[in-house]
Amino acid sequence: MVFTPKEWNEVEAICKNREQQYERFLIPKKSGGKREILAPNDRLKELQKKLMNEFLYVRYIPSVYATGFIVDRSIVHNAMAHVGAKVLVNVDVKDFFPTITYEMLEEKIFLKKLVRLKELEKMLAEKNLKGPVKTMIGGGATSKEFAAQIGADAWGYDAIEAVKIVANLLKK
Repeated sequence: MVFTPKEWNEVEAICKNREQQYERFLIPKKSGGKREILAPNDRLKELQKKLMNEFLYVRYIPSVYATGFIVDRSIVHNAMAHVGAKVLVNVDVKDFFPTITYEMLEEKIFLKKLVRLKELEKMLAEKNLKGPVKTMIGGGATSKEFAAQIGADAWGYDAIEAVKIVANLLKK
């Protein structure tokens, strides 16, 4: 489970008050002028690392061209991909992170809904319904490991696999 319900409430509060979660400071640019840096506070960094390690790295395979914040990749890997190129374009994505909202986070990775799935499994177990009632999750925001962690009876990679798994569950 990526976030407990308590942590998810904390994430929601952080996202709704993002300006207070960052320290702002300026550093000089090599081309002149100043670059504004927004550094997350310690608790936000901790939650971001947890999200990265327990959710993104488990479910997302980065492009071979991605090098930032990817395990065992560095600026050297980035440079090597461009050796011999006739043209090199450097793009600065301005104000990317400060524009991410709580609603975008919840919509794209369904974390709050995933937490509720564990609560549903717990409720079914408490009411002794886990035998007669079978549960299955699937799709890109989940994994077989997550299904086992929350107590689901089955997991399917996609709809085609899900149909086969349900057919097997119904035979039991």
